[in-house]
Amino acid sequence: MPLLHPIVFIPKIILLALFALIFFILYKALPFNWWLASLVVGLPLYIAASLILAGWLLKKIEKTKTGQKFILPQADKATGTAGPAEGMTSLMGKVGITETMLRPAGRVQIEGSRYTAVTEATFLPQGTKIKVTKVQGGKIIVEEMK
Repeated sequence: MPLLHPIVFIPKIILLALFALIFFILYKALPFNWWLASLVVGLPLYIAASLILAGWLLKKIEKTKTGQKFILPQADKATGTAGPAEGMTSLMGKVGITETMLRPAGRVQIEGSRYTAVTEATFLPQGTKIKVTKVQGGKIIVEEMK
């Protein structure tokens, strides 16, 4: 397993404080005209660099396994919905049991794995046998076995 490299996030308030400190030093060290010029040029550059860096970081993070857990998949342009999560389509038609009451959402166990599932406007008590009828996006839709 590859070693994970920690990503250091600097809160925006700290960046703003550092930025204010730099401008304060420039204000004391340079004549007023230079300070004003650095504010007029420096602030837009800071904002542009921050936006570019944030976009670049998001692109990098969404490719990681951890990033995929936090960033939603892109919607399918034809249907306007996100596709099923990886491995979820194999649950179609599978049988399981409710671990909690589904009202209409709750926890189910299917083939030894736990999932969050929903019913279509019905309430199911704990311990009810269920069948997966649909997988839509990351949502598992179940119904009571009859």
